[in-house]
Amino acid sequence: MVKVDEGLAPPAKLLRFVPEEYEDQAEPHTSEGMMRRWLEDRAAWRACSGVPLPGLPARARAQLWRLEVPARLLEAEKDAPRPPPYRNEAS
Repeated sequence: MVKVDEGLAPPAKLLRFVPEEYEDQAEPHTSEGMMRRWLEDRAAWRACSGVPLPGLPARARAQLWRLEVPARLLEAEKDAPRPPPYRNEAS
């Protein structure tokens, strides 16, 4: 489970899916299990923090089409608030 500190940015492990970070934690120890665990951690962050997560990276979005993960987690990602896009005002 991810610890949340309101003053901090989201942990790096929630920004992109790295299967190796979940090999020892996921049940079952499959691609689906690891992706499910990552999406659950992202949902837990959103439930406990006012700091929004960016949308899923393209690689993670592509994996969702191949792997079977619970629909509730996919809906949570789809409906989650997103941070405003970065705009460089200096240029």
